[in-house]
Amino acid sequence: MKRALLFLVFGIFISGHVEGQIKIGDNPQNIDASSVLELESDSRVLVITRISTAQMNAIVPSAGAIVYNTDLQCLHYYDGAQWINVCEEVGGIPNLTTEPLVNTNSTLVITTNGENNHIEVAPNSIRSEQIVDGGINGDDIQDNSIGQSKIGNDAVGRNEIAENAVGLEALDTDQITLSDFNNTPGFITGAEIVSNVAGNALTDNGGAYYDNSAILNSIAANTAAIAADGDTDNQNELITSAIIDGNDLVITEQGIETRVPLDAFNNSGSDNQNLTLAVNDLSIDNGNTVSLAGFLDNTDNQTITDFTFNPATNVITLTLQNGGTQTVDLSALSGTGTDN
Repeated sequence: MKRALLFLVFGIFISGHVEGQIKIGDNPQNIDASSVLELESDSRVLVITRISTAQMNAIVPSAGAIVYNTDLQCLHYYDGAQWINVCEEVGGIPNLTTEPLVNTNSTLVITTNGENNHIEVAPNSIRSEQIVDGGINGDDIQDNSIGQSKIGNDAVGRNEIAENAVGLEALDTDQITLSDFNNTPGFITGAEIVSNVAGNALTDNGGAYYDNSAILNSIAANTAAIAADGDTDNQNELITSAIIDGNDLVITEQGIETRVPLDAFNNSGSDNQNLTLAVNDLSIDNGNTVSLAGFLDNTDNQTITDFTFNPATNVITLTLQNGGTQTVDLSALSGTGTDN
């Protein structure tokens, strides 16, 4: 068997030498016309020379020589001047440079570490022109990574702030006034806090200010008026005094004296009896009583401006503030020759 295989290999080499082509493996009769050496097999492989880096560098072959470097575990070929690592060339970009061509700054840096070249993003190289619109969202930003110094003035507006995102502790409340709010109907504004209607005790004095002095003065005046005559009307004051002064009846009302002449009673048959006023009743000694209540209530509360007495009729005529008159009939008090 060995002898047959030896003759087969020898025959192949002889055939190749004659024809200038060699094929090893399956289908030796089929060889491409452009091939010098052709291998074909579905169960065997070609194993080339395997040497270390030191052994490889000691060999200076013709350009195109191929070896397998056992240290670097990769094929190398000789380009006529040096051994080239095929693994570094596969997928590589020749003449790679970091000099910027389109951008303003260099965005990459290439660092050589031994026989390896590391491509990294250069520090401070990614600017806004390198980021596509919408390219960075919340999932791409580390929590708490953006501080106040990284946010431009007026960069964050109302549309960028989520509802209820800013709490009271984040607001400088001392710097916020009503003028900072754009109110719509339904909100209280500064002009609506205090009414400008006349007589309002509330005023706007850097806030709502209540002055109660006018109310206190009114209460004191009303209290004094009620104590004086039972109400707050100064036109119907009680008669506080009624005395006979000579031949005159002197009536005191609200500190004002009004005299009624009684000369007609000062004649024969009269014994100069005294008149007495009790509340609103006028009486004479040992005589009848005349009520003056009708002249105080159920009227329009006007001041009596004048008194006149008609001796012939024994009637007192009271002239009122509005020009009207009222009469008091004193006939019951008259009686010639009697003191009743």
